[in-house]
Amino acid sequence: MSESLSAFREALGTFADHISDTNPLWLTFALLLHTVSLLVRARVWCSILRVALPHREVQIRPVIWAYLAGVGANAIAPARGGDLVRLYAVRRALPGSSLVTIVSTLVAETVFGFFVIASLAMLTAYLGWLPALVDLPDAKAFEFSFYAR
Repeated sequence: MSESLSAFREALGTFADHISDTNPLWLTFALLLHTVSLLVRARVWCSILRVALPHREVQIRPVIWAYLAGVGANAIAPARGGDLVRLYAVRRALPGSSLVTIVSTLVAETVFGFFVIASLAMLTAYLGWLPALVDLPDAKAFEFSFYAR
């Protein structure tokens, strides 16, 4: 356990040493793109909820907050625990709505996201932007040693 903590401290120190190498413009651009991505995905989920609940008025703001709360919880909870947070938050924003209906919207959103990611992965492989599998152990961007331990 102490070996893991010392490795973590060393990694944190290395991160702190190299954070000053980051160009603030590119960091801001990356954070902006990430924020836009989250908002677009929340909008997609809101659209799915509106189709699934045609008799209800589904407002975008509570759905965005529920989505962001779920993303935050997913960062610390195992096995997509943030989806439970999303369910709870949206159910509070849409009282009386069926839990089964809300769960099905999460499944629909996940399936849609899977096909988008799979399409992008196939496109990057087709364009040759991914390293060959034999090159992965030497690629600095793909670090698996943490998981190998």
